[in-house]
Amino acid sequence: MRVKRATIGAIIDASTAINLETAKRFKAAGVSTVMRYIRRDKYVMEKPDGHWPESLSKLELSWLLAAGLDVGLFQFARFNGANYLSKTAGESIGEAAAWNVKALGIPNGMTCFVDAEWYDAPTSRVKRYWYNRRVLAYLRAWGRSYHAGGGRPGCYEAYDGLSGRQWYGLPKYRSYYCSAMKGPRMLGDPQPRGFCAWQGLEHSGGKASRGRPPVFGTAIDTGQSHYDRKGDRFYVVTAG
Repeated sequence: MRVKRATIGAIIDASTAINLETAKRFKAAGVSTVMRYIRRDKYVMEKPDGHWPESLSKLELSWLLAAGLDVGLFQFARFNGANYLSKTAGESIGEAAAWNVKALGIPNGMTCFVDAEWYDAPTSRVKRYWYNRRVLAYLRAWGRSYHAGGGRPGCYEAYDGLSGRQWYGLPKYRSYYCSAMKGPRMLGDPQPRGFCAWQGLEHSGGKASRGRPPVFGTAIDTGQSHYDRKGDRFYVVTAG
């Protein structure tokens, strides 16, 4: 395995495991990169366990690479209950991200995107100001911690409470992934860097899919990677 800049092209992301045959079908369909998830604690499975949401296992990573796909990483957000938005939580969860990347056998320099969503900002202007301070403390600590572990921090931006200047001002972050949940018109554009990847429409059998069927039996989001405005891309792991 080696780390390299992402290929410009089609991306899919999935919160369930993708087997070897399905990975080959995605590759044949023109997908260049599969984005998968790692856990918030220090734990990597040897093989898929079939429970949703499912983190990337060592066996699945080998399948994706064997199919000729590059693999990118998100770290799960907390779906149920409040996210622990504090400096201490950011440090420990960022450290876990770096640990999990190493446990998967991935070399240093890998981009992992912190999942900045499921944040419920207050509607009051004053309360939102103080809430955003917590969000920023968490993200700054996460980025520093993941970077200290040998990685390149990135941010999957899906929270509409921060300005583009605040996103861009996060230390150590060099990659921003625009969520389809909000879209660029609702999100702060991290200028002057901008986004290096855009998420498209979801293709799943769930409520959010509006009835679109799964692709090759797998619930996915589609997307596109490209250069950001500084001419950079995020980093993925590839075979070889």
